[in-house]
Amino acid sequence: RALPGLERRQKFIMTKYTEKELFESVPVPRAVATLAVPTIISQVVTMIYNLADTFFIGQIGDPYMVAAVSLVSLKRSTSFP
Repeated sequence: RALPGLERRQKFIMTKYTEKELFESVPVPRAVATLAVPTIISQVVTMIYNLADTFFIGQIGDPYMVAAVSLVSLKRSTSFP
């Protein structure tokens, strides 16, 4: 027998909402978290990518190249497409 509330949570996870439906039918903190988690994951992946770039350029030994990669990474992460 399933735990009380578990079935309701599974139904929430399995249901796809539009943004409007999400904010109309789900508590606000959960709705914000639902929209924020993919953004956070994307930012973490981008940060790891930038760290890898900086590491491999750093192996060359030229501090100006590392500075250039750092500046471009900053510009790329703060600009909008």
